[in-house]
Amino acid sequence: MAQQRASALRGVSLGLLFPSSSPFLVLRVQRDNLIRSALTQLSSEDAVNLKKPLKVVFEGEEGIDEGGVAKEFFQLLIKEMFD
Repeated sequence: MAQQRASALRGVSLGLLFPSSSPFLVLRVQRDNLIRSALTQLSSEDAVNLKKPLKVVFEGEEGIDEGGVAKEFFQLLIKEMFD
């Protein structure tokens, strides 16, 4: 039992120290500079992180991405690319 607790504690500690162990790729973008901010962040990610499910955060805005924020991101991205 003590060994299981220690193992769980190590896992939590590592998760706090190394946020890249998150199960999601969190993309933090600026609305006024959408394409550049997205590409800048994505270009610095490794292949393992690029395969994770995507969560999007618009900088300076509150909101939890339950799918709606990512959908809005892709809608704005497509609009900006083709305008």
